[in-house]
Amino acid sequence: MRRRNLICLCLCLALALPWGGALADALDVPAAAAPQANALELDGALDSALLPDAPALEDLPPLNAGEDALTLDAELVAGEEPEAGGADGASAKTVSNGEWYGDFLMTGTRLDGYRGEGGEVTIPQGVTEIDGGFHQSGIYTSSNTSYKITSLILPDTCRKINDRAFSGMNIESISLPNSLVYIGSSAFQGCKKLKSVVIPSSVSSIEANTFHDCESLTSVTIPDSVIKLGNSAFQGCASLASVTIPGSISYVGPYAFEGCLSLASATLCEGVEHVEDHAFYNCTMLSSVSLPKSLITLDVYCFEGCSCLTQVVIPEGVPYIPTGAFKNCSLLSSVTIPDSVTAIYDHASYNCVNLRSVNGDGKVALSDNVTMINGYAFYGCTSITELSPGKGINEIKGYALSGCPRLKKVAIWGHGNGFQYSAFTDIDRPISTSTVTTASPVGARSSRRRIPISPTA
Repeated sequence: MRRRNLICLCLCLALALPWGGALADALDVPAAAAPQANALELDGALDSALLPDAPALEDLPPLNAGEDALTLDAELVAGEEPEAGGADGASAKTVSNGEWYGDFLMTGTRLDGYRGEGGEVTIPQGVTEIDGGFHQSGIYTSSNTSYKITSLILPDTCRKINDRAFSGMNIESISLPNSLVYIGSSAFQGCKKLKSVVIPSSVSSIEANTFHDCESLTSVTIPDSVIKLGNSAFQGCASLASVTIPGSISYVGPYAFEGCLSLASATLCEGVEHVEDHAFYNCTMLSSVSLPKSLITLDVYCFEGCSCLTQVVIPEGVPYIPTGAFKNCSLLSSVTIPDSVTAIYDHASYNCVNLRSVNGDGKVALSDNVTMINGYAFYGCTSITELSPGKGINEIKGYALSGCPRLKKVAIWGHGNGFQYSAFTDIDRPISTSTVTTASPVGARSSRRRIPISPTA
């Protein structure tokens, strides 16, 4: 008001001066009316400068410099302001920096929220990014309307799904476009009704927890463009029946498929080099696993609790059998261990009650390259009847073959300095001294009696 009065006063003074009439004639208004008219015109200009119009949809910024600007569908029009939400009564617009266009809350070309009726929802063309808070659309509206969405179709302009974007939502299906290049960690975590996913070949990584606890997910297609499979990526996907891991993925991350209770088969293609710890832990229905020749390492407890796994062929090149690798695989009856293996670590085949054959027909036969069998390695393997560890063996640690009541023949070669008496405890059947041979005297005993060892003739 002070500015307006000052402008009016200046104009009045100007018109009162000798040259004021000329100014009035130039403005084509009566001299008496000139101050008021000009004041209104200037005031309007000031108001316009202070309160500019909101940018048009067509003025949304392009994704990258040099590319055409991406615009929303013409059918979308700016909607009314949403009702105040939250206990503090703040409007959705004050919570978000974006603008509502129909049912969609936008910040530039990033989709932040949704307030529609749910069901099948098609995200509009022009959206390039889904915000990590999309699943929390309730912070922008009076109710969390994103949880009403059952099916999502993403446009072919979308390139990025941020961390936790759809976490915990009730979506049953989603269509991912070939333009998509990034899916963030936990993006679909806890989507308990999601049934299937086809990951487009434009995506290069599956981040940690991406599909964690998607308990209705029955199938997933992983393209060979993916080079990373993160920690717990599919952990708890209890309905997932099978999986093929392409050779483009060198590391299968820790806990990647832990607790996939319906997983019956897993195929690791040529190119996969490392299976990290607990990768298939407690996959209780896993009966078949194919390991590629490219495999370099298995990590601890990688197949623990796979109680339906019946046989495993470990490829040449793997240097050791890690701790707990096949622990509690109760139906495992046959394991093929290559010559490259030099050590079998503790609990490797712990409580594999049906294990009868390791590199042999009905016996544990190891190559001369194996130098150590660690504690509890074959503990509780109640079906083992014979152990032939090879001439390179020099350590058999405590309880390595304890609880193997059917063990009746042991052929040990080497100096035996690392053999521990407790390695063979809880053996029910007497072991004939003629079947226990060594290059130098060693002592061994069972829980029932001490077994004398005679030198090789």
